[in-house]
Order: sequence, then structure tokens, then C-alpha cells
Amino acid sequence: MKDSSAVRPELYDLDQKPISIEFIETIEAIERRDDHVLLKTNRSELAILFYDHGIVRFATAPETLDLTPSFCLEPIEPKVDFEIKESDEYIFLYYDTLTVILRKHPFHFQVMKSNQLRYEILGIGFQGSKTYLISERHIDDYIYGLGEKTGFLNKNNESTINWNSDVFDPHTRSTKALYQSINMFIHRRPHYHYGLFIDNASRMTFDFDTDLEKAVITTEQGTFDAYLYTGDTLKEITRQHSIVTGKTFLPPLWALGYHQSRHSYASSNEVRAIYQEFKKREIPVDAIYLDILYMDRYKVFTFNPETYHDAKSLVQELKADGVRIVPIVDPGVKVEEGYPIYDDGVKEGNFCTYPDGSIFTGDVWPGKSVFYDFLNSEIRKRWGDCHRYYTDLGIEGIWNDMNEPSVFNTESKTLDLDVLHNLDGTMKRHEEVHNLYGIAMCEATYEGLKRLTKKRPFVLTRSGYAGIQKYA
Repeated sequence: MKDSSAVRPELYDLDQKPISIEFIETIEAIERRDDHVLLKTNRSELAILFYDHGIVRFATAPETLDLTPSFCLEPIEPKVDFEIKESDEYIFLYYDTLTVILRKHPFHFQVMKSNQLRYEILGIGFQGSKTYLISERHIDDYIYGLGEKTGFLNKNNESTINWNSDVFDPHTRSTKALYQSINMFIHRRPHYHYGLFIDNASRMTFDFDTDLEKAVITTEQGTFDAYLYTGDTLKEITRQHSIVTGKTFLPPLWALGYHQSRHSYASSNEVRAIYQEFKKREIPVDAIYLDILYMDRYKVFTFNPETYHDAKSLVQELKADGVRIVPIVDPGVKVEEGYPIYDDGVKEGNFCTYPDGSIFTGDVWPGKSVFYDFLNSEIRKRWGDCHRYYTDLGIEGIWNDMNEPSVFNTESKTLDLDVLHNLDGTMKRHEEVHNLYGIAMCEATYEGLKRLTKKRPFVLTRSGYAGIQKYA
């Protein structure tokens, strides 16, 4: 058994200044719960859970440990038939071919599979609301994943930020954050490999660059909730990730054809002219997208009564030829009395609010706008039901955009960070759950279309989180 361990690895910021961190140094007590092991340390609690298919979950937090998974993960059940053995110096946890080895002091954490090392933690530390996880890395390792990012396929010797962002600048290698945040990567080392997914929707940093011998993963808020994948191949690790986050949805057949989209078709006649050019040139097309100019003053769930007065006829004409219309739908709802989506939303309590109960407003394409709280399951259902406006016209696919969410006039370029979300009774600040907003909107849209059309839906999205493949 390898016995390396710097429980106090020194960390430096980008300016090479040392970072002051409180590390877990000692395991003080161990408690067996119904489905997990809870370790009391000198600094925090640390939970460890086992699942079938070679998956180990571990979670800790700077303050309150919360083992509630994000709503978008699959409802997999942890195993209860694990074994615990304890000595003066070590704690051993056994399930199937997996062994977790914990040294009590100084703290050290290893995961073995069939007696071979699969993962090792050099240190876990905290600084205010932040959690740091430190593991080994070498400049010649290979690290793949982290979702929609610029730069090289190998993310080793790079630093990546996961914070869903509307980026106007060119999408070059220096762009660290983009529209989607998938907190999963596969790390290939000379003698072992593993996959790691962190279920945390706050700002995250994956620093595989600053320290030449360490990988440093940082969560800004909440519980550091990690799923370790111990598959024997890259394919098996990917399969383990799909067990946790879900399989890709089966799209309708028309969604597999050619889709035509650009900004923007200002009238139904322009859409017809575009389609006639496709027919004239004998270019197959299965879908034509409508960007924001189709709306009445950028109000979602409307068509411009002048330029798209015959929207239903347009949809039906093209559909008869096998071509679907896919309109863009943004989360920002124009503040306008007499506009049903706004009026009903205020009455039903659908919009995101500040701690004092006042509704958050921010500027997007319609001007002053409010935002549905998609992190609440009942509000997601209400948003899904709003799509009857489109399905009654014959529309079967939706393009979700601006759903990071993007806001033009706030310092954060998104909802103010102290805005609250109601996660079915649990209140969370936007700062802690920001990266879930886009996937929550997509789930609402996908489920709404499925209820209303009784067909397989098609949703295209700009923003997402792990599990987005189930909806968009």
C-alpha cells in the first residue's frame, strides 16, 4: 500500500502567492449510516457511498454537508452491504472489488479496485465557502472532458472555469468559461486512470496547470459532491457517467436531417423565400429556425402580428412538405401588464426573487424582464404548459437560448448572485446553483412538449449541465 501523503500541500494562485487553506488533517470519528459512512474530521464531515458498476461517491463541505443530488441526476440507490474494518491507524471500506483506504492521521485517501490503485487524494481543504480537492498530476498525463470548451482536447496543463456564461468575445483558447458546464473529466496516468464527476452547480475551477505536480479542483459554494468512476477503459468510464447522469434522448426522425438557422428571418414571407430556394436548388432541409425577430417585441410565446400574422399557415405549409419550424425561446419574460405570461407569472409566483421577496428584474432583448424559477418542479411544469401556444400551431421543436441565464445590465452578467431559487422547499442562492438554470429550463421544455404533442420532442439548447443529454 502506497503511503504518500501531503495533507498540507502548498497551493499558489495565478500570481504565485500562497493560498491559506484549512486542510482535513485528522479523522476523529467514524459512523455507519443506513447507506453511507460518515467521517468526522478536524475540519468537516466527509461522507462515502458505494454504487454498483464500480462507482464511489464522496462528499464534503466547508459548512453543512448536503447529500441531496441535483434534480437532473438519475435516481440510483447507494449500496448498503459494504464492510468497515478499522485499526489504530487506518479505516478500510469494502464493497465488491472496491476498497477505500483512509489514514486517520495525517489524513490520506485512496481507492483501490481489485487491489490496484485507481485514485488518490493528496488533500482536501477549505477557505471560506470554497472547497479544494488536490490530487496528483504530471505534465505528461492526459485529461479529457469538462464539456463545451475551447482549446485542446487534452485539458492537462490548462486551467478551466465552469460557470455558464454568455461570451461575446471570440471563442479562443484563452476563453475559460463558456455556455455549458459539465464537471466530469477522465484522467489517464501512467499506472492508473479514473473518471471524476463533481455534482456542484456553483463556479468551479479545474486547475491542471498552475502547480506542475498537482491537480486542484475548487468549488466556490456548497457541497463538494464527487462521483469516482473506476472503469477499466475510457468506454466503461463513460458508461458509468451515463448511469449517474442519464442516457441521451431519442430524437424524432426529422431532427436527424439538415437544419437551417441564422440571425434572423424578419417575416413569414422571408422564411417561405428561403424554403423555396432550398427546393429550387434541390437541397434537402428538415427544419428552419426562427431567431428572435419572429416575436412581438421580443416577447416569448408570441408572434409579431404584422410580420408573422400567418404563423400557423406557415408552420402547416412547411410541415406538409416535411419541414419543421423551430422557434427560439428565451427565459426572460418582458415586464408588461396585460401580457399573460407576465401577469400569470406574477400571480402564480413563478419568477425569481430576492431574499426580501421582491422580483428580480434584468435587461435582455425585451428590455426590463423577469425570469422563471426553473429550479422548482411545479414552475417547470407551468413553463412547459406555456408551450401549448406553439404546439397548437403545429410546432414540435424548440430552441432554448440565453439560458445561462444571460442578463445584459448586471455586474455578474447573469441573475444577481443573491437571488433565491426554490428547489422544492429548499432555498438556494443563485451563486450556488447557477449552472443548473439552463438544464432546468430544458427539462421544462422537453417534458412540456412531450405532454402536449404525445411525440418525441426536440430541444436545442445553448446552456446546460451534466445530464443535459436527456433533454436537449
